[in-house]
Amino acid sequence: MNYKTLRLHLVSFIQEATRMYTGVMTVQEILDHTDAAISGGENNKTGYQREANNARATDLARYLKENPKPLVPTALLFSYRKAFGSEADTYGRVTVEITEGEKLWVIDGQQRIAGFKTAIDKYGIKRLRDYSVPVVIIEQLALVEEAYQFMMLNDTSKNSRTDLDRKLRDPHNFSQFYADGRFLEASSRDWETRTAAICKALNASQKSPWYGRIQMGEEPKTENTVVRELTFIQSLKELGTNKAFKKNSSEEVTQLLTEYWLAWKTLVPDGFKYADKHMLMKSAGLNICHILLVEISKEISPSSILQMKAADFTSLLKTLAELPASTANTHDPAKDLEEEEEEEEDLDDTNYLAAQYWRSDSFKGAAVVGSSKGHKLTAKAMANRLYYPKPGGLS
Repeated sequence: MNYKTLRLHLVSFIQEATRMYTGVMTVQEILDHTDAAISGGENNKTGYQREANNARATDLARYLKENPKPLVPTALLFSYRKAFGSEADTYGRVTVEITEGEKLWVIDGQQRIAGFKTAIDKYGIKRLRDYSVPVVIIEQLALVEEAYQFMMLNDTSKNSRTDLDRKLRDPHNFSQFYADGRFLEASSRDWETRTAAICKALNASQKSPWYGRIQMGEEPKTENTVVRELTFIQSLKELGTNKAFKKNSSEEVTQLLTEYWLAWKTLVPDGFKYADKHMLMKSAGLNICHILLVEISKEISPSSILQMKAADFTSLLKTLAELPASTANTHDPAKDLEEEEEEEEDLDDTNYLAAQYWRSDSFKGAAVVGSSKGHKLTAKAMANRLYYPKPGGLS
């Protein structure tokens, strides 16, 4: 059924000076009168959502097919960018009209709508056209305000922490929200926007050991990719929030990381050649090595560390294989984590440049240091080896 004008019976209420409406719409009404602001890539600044995921839509469609009385009680959230201009009665009830050519914009519920459409078109469940779905409609929202609402609803989702999510957090796109403090929660993670650019550059540069090895955004995994973009970015948090690098451009830090990781590739070649069998290019290796770089930055001036080349880092890091004369390579990280008072001493017994230390199937080494605390302790022990080889080490 094609609607020329849609008439809805809703309840009007005001929340924080914003007029909102609640009620129900049939699935057919939703399909005919809603649209989503889809992001069309880096050059499209008007969209803030991706296309609905086909797999998720199909999962919901199967549920709707297999259950004779399916329940989808969660309200869909829509925006009407104009004002309805209708007066409510004493009970807040109001009849509004969406005229021909106008639409409701989906802020939350795109996947559910796609699921209903798939159930109707693919499985032929025509009765779902009349299925009533609860809706909430906010009037007079600008696109930028829709995007803000979308970001807040998806803020805890790891799946949203990709290029689209960072575009929403870009203060250049949403300067008015940053100016009045509405983006305080988002701006507290500005390091993600910055490190995302670094990650992208490392993955795109043929000079980088990470060239083509990072699975970016929603791109499919290939035989060359060894780690997801989100994992790489999260490993850069200590670096991204470190005062030593805050004044440096993304290009400068990218160059620094390129030289740093070229040194690691020289010292532990198997970790790169057989990346799937080692932890060096995965979460543990990323976290440990990036935290170590922060520790190194405490000992070298910002201007000097930016000038370091792969050979300089290689010369520095080779000390990680030099064991104290009185110790043997008997380090057991799992035991270390259980006996906190002895952790730093035990970690000093390790050859951190041995391929076996980074092996995924090793019972001793990075593979068993699974916690963020363990990663920090390992990086600190490495820094001890580099700068404080004497008993007592780094305080």
